Amino acid sequence: MLGTAVLFLSLFIMTAKAYPDTFPNRVDTWISRIDSFTGKGDANTIIKLNEQKLQSQQVGWLAKVLVKV
Repeated sequence: MLGTAVLFLSLFIMTAKAYPDTFPNRVDTWISRIDSFTGKGDANTIIKLNEQKLQSQQVGWLAKVLVKV
């Protein structure tokens, strides 16, 4: 059962990569997310994402303080 699922998933990915214009998909997005999660992505992109996460945390903290006031 699991082998069949893996087979169909790999066929789907190969088909989507072979015919990107005729087969709309999100495979490229999935692959880039997996690469960034595993650390295989572009170093500048990873740094920018980390900075954005930090900024959103700081803004969230500031918003909590301002709402309480």
